[in-house]
Amino acid sequence: RTDGDREFKFIVGKTEEEYVVKGKPTENIFTVLMRLEKVKELRQKEKGREIHLLGINGIKGFVNLGMPMKCVPDHSKFEMKFFKAGGDSKWRFRQYDGAENEFVTFYINVTGKSWAKAGTQP
Repeated sequence: RTDGDREFKFIVGKTEEEYVVKGKPTENIFTVLMRLEKVKELRQKEKGREIHLLGINGIKGFVNLGMPMKCVPDHSKFEMKFFKAGGDSKWRFRQYDGAENEFVTFYINVTGKSWAKAGTQP
C-alpha cells in the first residue's frame, strides 16, 4: 500500500478465497473493483445481476459502490453478492456512481429489549 492509498479485502459468496483491492482515496469502490480480472470475470458470468458488497468487518451492512475509498475503514472486509438487477427486491438500493461528493457513514447499534417504530414510544 503506497502512502495515501486505501485497501480492503473481499470474498465471493461464502468461499474462503480472499481478494485485496487497492485504490486512491478519491476513487470510488466500483472503479477500484473493476481493475481486478476476477471481478470482470464474475460480472460477465453474472450478467443481468448487480454486484453488492456486504460488510463483514469494518462496515456492517451493504455499501454503496459509488462511495469513495477514503470512507472505507482500515481492515475492512466484504462479501461480494450478486442480486437480480431491477425489480422490487428487498435488497434494492441506489448504487450512486459519483465519488466527487462527500459521504457520511452511519453506524447503528441496536440497544434495549423491545422493538418499536421510529418516533414512537413503547
